[in-house]
Formats: sequence, C-alpha cells, structure tokens
Amino acid sequence: MTDFIQPVQEGEAEPDAGRAALPPPLPEWAAAGHVPLTATPAESDFRSMRLAGYALFAYLVFFSASMFNKWALSICLAVIIALSYRATTARWSGPFRGIPLLGALRAIGVQVLLTVFIYCLVAVVMGYVSYIAALVPSLKQHLDNLNRAFMPFDTSALSFLNLAVLIPFAEELFFRGYLLRRFSAMGSKFAVGFSSALFASLHMMGANQIFALLCGILWGRLSIRYGSLWPSIAAHVLTNTLAFLMLLSHLDIPSETANAAARYGGAEFMAPLIAAGCSLWLFLRISKRIGGEIPQETRVVLEPGRTVKVIFHWPLSLILAAGVLGFLLSVLFVLSFPLWTMFLMRGAVD
Repeated sequence: MTDFIQPVQEGEAEPDAGRAALPPPLPEWAAAGHVPLTATPAESDFRSMRLAGYALFAYLVFFSASMFNKWALSICLAVIIALSYRATTARWSGPFRGIPLLGALRAIGVQVLLTVFIYCLVAVVMGYVSYIAALVPSLKQHLDNLNRAFMPFDTSALSFLNLAVLIPFAEELFFRGYLLRRFSAMGSKFAVGFSSALFASLHMMGANQIFALLCGILWGRLSIRYGSLWPSIAAHVLTNTLAFLMLLSHLDIPSETANAAARYGGAEFMAPLIAAGCSLWLFLRISKRIGGEIPQETRVVLEPGRTVKVIFHWPLSLILAAGVLGFLLSVLFVLSFPLWTMFLMRGAVD
C-alpha cells in the first residue's frame, strides 16, 4: 500500500492534473497526513489483494477443519484472532479506538432491525416448508436430520464462548480489519462490497448468505465511519448471542409459524411479513444516515484486465463459486419443495 499512499513532504510540488490527488477512502489515513498520488492502484496493491485471497483460503480451511470439535474450534479461533490482530494492527493503527456512546447504540439498534427482518423472513419461508413437510412424516424426519447436521454447536459454556465471543472477534478482525483494508486501495465502496461478498460466500446457504451479505455491508460501513472495529464486533456479538439463546431455549420459529398457519389457515404468515417490512424500512433509513456520514471519495480508476485477475485469482474464484453454488442449491430446494413433496405423496398413496 506504500506505493499508493505517500506522506506529503514539506516543500514538495503538488501533483499535476494527470495525477490528481485522491481523497483517502479511510478516515484514519487522512488523520495520519497521507495523500494518495494517483487514482490507479499500484502494483503493490494488486499483490496485496492477491495475498488476501490466499489468506482467505487458509482461513476457510483452518476454520472448517476444526468446526465439528468445540475444543479444536476454540484453539483455531484463538490462533486466527492472534494472527488477524497482528496483521490488522500492522496495516491499520488503532483498530480498537474508542467510539461515542451514541455511535455504539446506533450500531446495535441497526443490527437489531436487520436481525428482526431476516428472522421474520426466514420464519415465513421455512414455516411454509415445514407446513408442507408435515404432510409427509418421512420427509419431515429427513429435514430434521438435515437441520441437526448444520447445527454443530451444543448449549455448553464453551460453545457459547465460541459462537458469541471468539467467532465475532475472529471474523471481524479478519474480514473488516484485514480484508477490508487490503482491498481499500480500490475504493471503500469496492472494499466493503467485495469483502462482504466473500464473507457471505462462506455461509453456504441462501438465507444465511443474504443475512451475512447485509451484515457485512453494514459492519464494513460502521468500521469505516468510526475508524474502529468495536461497532462491528458489538453488532456481531449481539447477532450470535441471539442465535445461541434460540438454541438454548429450543425455540423453533419455523415450526411455530407452521403450526400457527395450520391452525389459522395461513393467516399467521402475514404477521412476520409485516414485521419484516417495517424493520427493513427502518433499517434502510438509519443505515442511509450512517452511509451519508462516510467521507466521500473520488472514483478510483480500475484497470479492467488486472482487476479481473485479482477478483478471479484462484482462491477467491473458488470460494465465490462455492458460495454461489450453495446459494443456488438452497433456493432451488425451497422453490422445488412443493413439486417433489407432491411426487412423494403420490408415491405413498400408490
């Protein structure tokens, strides 16, 4: 990044018209007195972004290898936090600087609205799936087994530590602290969007990917707005804590929605839909204010050929392809669910 951002020495001439000064995409750079000399990412920036792809691939392999053992997962997360913290602080001074109380409350409030929106939307879709699956007992059993297969966490104290504390710190340090800064040479909008897409691709399921993408965009903008990782960490901890509390209470929102729909003829689906619409409207209004407070930047000139080589470098392309495939399969599963359920019911009758 040093070729892209250079401190202006006293007595130096101003950049000429062909190399007009570009406002720094991240506020801490301006505070440090750095002024970019060109709107085109330098060769060192492209090497840095390729390195980010290898780091993400290593992160994914390391994390996946320990996912189904909570003790191994704790050790893995502790190592990731240590490595990510060192890499983040080496490129971004003060990632844990303090933020105003109002900023913290706003971050938490926006996250609550986003969480309510996704949970209500999932309740409608999965409630519909559960409602149809209840007509075929063997199919419902297969869905229950599939659901348990994707829930490697139990309700122990160590699982709570992993899910609600270590995972948020590890992912925020890596994605918002490390990856976001690696891609910031191509502009803060590109960095937020691309790092959020990579973050979402790791979740591998339709609803989870949409939620992770929206969260990644919100958390990236918060980290840039306040020049700190605390807002995104707080929002991430809140989200994962709510998920753990649902596991702890054995609250199955889709099944409850399906049962209510069975009793009232589907009218209960309207309540979560209305709640989802209201929370989404408030979320967009508040998050727009947060986005408006981010310093504007001059458009970064991207070189199409070289940019494509960075984005489709094999670690990034492999992860993105797997994420898109997981999303398409989950959407196809939901859309085709009524068809193959009718086929199974016909076979059972015959």
